[in-house]
Amino acid sequence: MRRSVTTKVWMHAALIGLLFATTRSEVVQADESSDITTAVAAIKRIGGNVQRTGTGESGWDVEFQIRGGNLTDEQLTLVAALGNVISLNLRDTKITSAGLVQLKDLTSLRRLHLERTAVGDTGVKHLQGLANLEYLNLYSTGVTDRSLEHLAGLTKLRKLYVWQTKVTDAGVDKLERALPQLKVVRGVDLSKLADMFPDEPEPKPPAATLKWIATSSAKDAPKSVNGINTQVWFENKSDRSVKLYWVSYAGELKLYAELEPDERRQQNTYARNTWLITDTDENPLGYFIVAMDEARAVIPKPE
Repeated sequence: MRRSVTTKVWMHAALIGLLFATTRSEVVQADESSDITTAVAAIKRIGGNVQRTGTGESGWDVEFQIRGGNLTDEQLTLVAALGNVISLNLRDTKITSAGLVQLKDLTSLRRLHLERTAVGDTGVKHLQGLANLEYLNLYSTGVTDRSLEHLAGLTKLRKLYVWQTKVTDAGVDKLERALPQLKVVRGVDLSKLADMFPDEPEPKPPAATLKWIATSSAKDAPKSVNGINTQVWFENKSDRSVKLYWVSYAGELKLYAELEPDERRQQNTYARNTWLITDTDENPLGYFIVAMDEARAVIPKPE
């Protein structure tokens, strides 16, 4: 009888302990959710844009390049608080090498824009542990070949931009030998690569195509909305020369190129950006709205 009472007491105590542990876990999860909500709100207050990724993952796309130009090193702690950041755009902000220490634990990060920031070699050193990084833009920063040495262990890195930096040909060659799948871009016009390297096969356009929206008024083309970095392959299948205009975030038209009939152009852009197509007399013909994935933008013959 005594053993039975003891057993019942032990089971009761265990049940209370389990209930306490479950309740505590729920409180911790609630606190974490609250912390993330607070971080998202704070990022938006300082001009950043935060949204869930559109890839089915539970990660974040974070961008400061439009209205968050005054972002400082200290404010990067807000990004670190999100944890599972997939894409981060810090272009044209006030961050420095010291601030990049806040990114060292963002191991889910795949795309990182640092163009035209005060980042140098000591900052890039903090990126050595970002094992999933696929895209890194260091255009017009203070990096040298020492930064390339810091990146040599990032085996998933596929695109690296080092325009207007102190990186040398020797440094690039060494990194590309260490990472054979990596393409380092130093300011070459991508649309002319086929002419420069005739022995290399021409890149194959993606299968997906963007919707052509015909219009005779430039006002019909909506302002661009910022999204993740991607590529569009413009193909002029019309019987005339055309102009490619990017519709800015303020609704302004910025000319990027002219395409002759049957000419093609690979263009770096962002998801949810708008591109207006006109004839050479500036008469609008139609426009495209960029998708998240790489796609062809086929300019058709007039009906």
